[in-house]
Amino acid sequence: MQEKINQMAASMETMQKQHEEELNALRFYQGDEYNAMAYDKEEDGAEAGRKSSTMAPLLAKTRAEKPKRSDEPVMVTEVRIGDTTFSALIDTGCSRSAIEQSVVDCVHEHLALRKEEATFKQADKSTGRTTHVATAAINLPIFSTTRICPHDFRVAAQLLYPVMLGKDFFAMQGIDLLFSSRELEWDGLRVPMSKLRAPGWKPGLRPHEDDESSRVEISVSEDSGPVDFSMMIDGSKLSENELLLVIALMKEFDDVASGKLGKIKGDPYELPLAPDAKPFTCRPFPVPQIRLAATKNEI
Repeated sequence: MQEKINQMAASMETMQKQHEEELNALRFYQGDEYNAMAYDKEEDGAEAGRKSSTMAPLLAKTRAEKPKRSDEPVMVTEVRIGDTTFSALIDTGCSRSAIEQSVVDCVHEHLALRKEEATFKQADKSTGRTTHVATAAINLPIFSTTRICPHDFRVAAQLLYPVMLGKDFFAMQGIDLLFSSRELEWDGLRVPMSKLRAPGWKPGLRPHEDDESSRVEISVSEDSGPVDFSMMIDGSKLSENELLLVIALMKEFDDVASGKLGKIKGDPYELPLAPDAKPFTCRPFPVPQIRLAATKNEI
């Protein structure tokens, strides 16, 4: 009998420890998903029926008390708002994406603020409140330097990272998280979730820097006149001779880079096939379901 009592006590202690760890987790939750962690209404008589979201931002004092383990796997990427690049945590437990007040102060001219109150639970179990939502047009440089994604972010006083990208952002943009390979996939393009950082690196913000890789972005918009091919080479680390060679190649196939739609003019070319091979046709690339309707309308 005493042995069973001891086992029950140990089990209760383990459950209590897990509960404490969940409350201290660096996550944001919606009230309808985690009712045990939500506040149904304001104690100061706020309007009834308001749906509150619960969040768990890490405060400065929490950083000092519980520093993040260096061997803990963290999925980090970068977002750009205006001309400033911020570190962003890929948080799969985050129902609503959020940004720090410091980000709002830094790039306020690129944000649209609106008043929308919500309560959140801090890491020390105290209750706080956020009063605004910021609509920001962000860019993910790791995918493209020109593709812009508008999204709504809760504004919190302080977070573990300047930007927290939650499930709502990835679902809206159609970005898949591939945990088996630690990659992000967006419209068929895969990139690593995070990069190795230099010793002593801390999450923060910095002026935008061009990517070290060399890429050529081809426009598919309407014809807008002569094309400056040199401006289409982004973040180039090519030598002068290599740059001239790339520009010459682009000029040779100027129809491809001009932005005009239609057939490429040139001499017919037959692809050599292996013996007994049967030619077949297929789509040049898969179209994500989230973009399928828009693609059909354009075609």
